[in-house]
Amino acid sequence: MRRTVKVLILLIGVFASFTSSAQISDETCNRQTRDGFQFMVNRLPENLCLPREMVLFGTHPLTDINDDGRNDIVIQIIKSGFSDGDTLFTVVYFMNRDSSYSMIKRLSKLDVLYYKSYSADYFKDMREATGNQYIYNILAGKHGNPPNNETTFDGDKIKISMEPAVGLKYRFEYTYDVEIQNWRQTKFIIVDEELDPQIQSIEIEEPAPLITEFDITDYM
Repeated sequence: MRRTVKVLILLIGVFASFTSSAQISDETCNRQTRDGFQFMVNRLPENLCLPREMVLFGTHPLTDINDDGRNDIVIQIIKSGFSDGDTLFTVVYFMNRDSSYSMIKRLSKLDVLYYKSYSADYFKDMREATGNQYIYNILAGKHGNPPNNETTFDGDKIKISMEPAVGLKYRFEYTYDVEIQNWRQTKFIIVDEELDPQIQSIEIEEPAPLITEFDITDYM
């Protein structure tokens, strides 16, 4: 009888411990998203948690980056309570064999800083209101306007396109290298209506630049 009671007490203790751990895990799993975009986080696996004090800003389509047969996740995050001038981060999660996820990269230079609007009028008003010429230059760049940029994750490729000025376009391509767990640049194409020929493929010098070295403001 005593042995039966001891076993029951032990089982109750284990169950209570498991329940407590599950609750702690649920409470500490950050799945906040920007206002009105709860549908985005609902599409993510329930066991994928965001870094603390960050909110989900955007998502990329699922893709197998490292060719292991499992779909990996790429999202955009920004700090909670974000405002003009905050950094947009691109975060890459690899899916593990047990269906859990591991963050492998957090990139901060694939996009320009967040601003409520990217219109020339908004930039002008913001500069006049703050007197901050530096922020204006970082946003608008030498061409005087923000780039119309887009980043896509397609298998082992990261493709970045941007249009920093009228008649000028840049195309970058980076390919994932399993050995270094990073992406090496494999293409750089310039489309410039003032050049002849208008489409030029730039030779990539060795060692090829890495995606962690990419900074969109270098091309603005």
